[in-house]
Amino acid sequence: MVPDHPIYSDFRNEVKRLERRHDRELVSFPRQIGAIAHYYLNKRLLILNDKDIEFDERLGRPVPYLAFWFADAFGLKDKQTIRQLAASLMYISLWVSIRDDLQDGRAAVGGKTVCEHAYVYLANIYYSKYTDIFREMFPPESRFWYILTDCLDQWWKYNSWSFLFSYNNNTDPLSKMFLSKASSYLPAIILPTLAAIALLTKNHMKIPLVAGFLKHYWMGWKIVDDIRDWEKDLKVRKYNHSSILYYSLKKASKQSRFGPEDVISTFLDENSIKKIYNAMLEFYKAARRDAQKVGSVYVSKFMDTQIEFHSDERDCLLRSRLQFIRNLENVIEKYIDS
Repeated sequence: MVPDHPIYSDFRNEVKRLERRHDRELVSFPRQIGAIAHYYLNKRLLILNDKDIEFDERLGRPVPYLAFWFADAFGLKDKQTIRQLAASLMYISLWVSIRDDLQDGRAAVGGKTVCEHAYVYLANIYYSKYTDIFREMFPPESRFWYILTDCLDQWWKYNSWSFLFSYNNNTDPLSKMFLSKASSYLPAIILPTLAAIALLTKNHMKIPLVAGFLKHYWMGWKIVDDIRDWEKDLKVRKYNHSSILYYSLKKASKQSRFGPEDVISTFLDENSIKKIYNAMLEFYKAARRDAQKVGSVYVSKFMDTQIEFHSDERDCLLRSRLQFIRNLENVIEKYIDS
């Protein structure tokens, strides 16, 4: 459950409607994919929840809200069209997550590893639902289909980069070059929906601004996600291209024995904390400037919550680090005195 911040609560009824839609679809799925569909909807992406989960309003949950926020900014009024566009963000998120997991390692559902055919079948269902939405909105000659094709091309290029890329000491994991590559699949899957809103409202000139916002936001988010998931990423091939693990690996004295203690050391280092969080915040501030140029009040407020939350988190880490050092000094002093 997302808290009562207006950027979320103003659209709660619409999101509830989307949840009921997914509930109805889940019931209609063949038995062979019911369990895995339930897993993705309830566990993996939290579109539906077995239990209420409360999110800090500043933590960030842009899907499917981006469709509502940009519809407001561009003046799209037709509720049914907006609902379909919001659903498209859900469907493409499901499609990408299922395909990624099929490549990285299938999940155990009910104690059993789901067969590959079930993954492919479910992914195809969601992708068909996704494209059907746009077929009803745009004729074959529409510019939209060029944008969608280009975005899918970017997604495939990301997959090639992800497979081929290997860390080396020249890698700067907090750089724009690295983060733009490592997060490039996210703008690629979100842009078609927002571009559709722009085209439907004759705001096609703002599509590059929307693309800029998505690029900056997801580069910052990549660092956020890597901070949250570093322990899991330690067990994944190529460390899941984690900016945090690559940064810690670069600092580690013995990379052959790289482990959790090296990452913990990073978060005990004042300069590292500042460098990591300041890099993230610079991308978020750029995303906020993009949102202001687009003219979206909701997206600007969303970015304000992100900047506030992660500035506070950085400052809290710095205070905790200082307190840890003081406590350690006290222990050493008592040991020496004794």
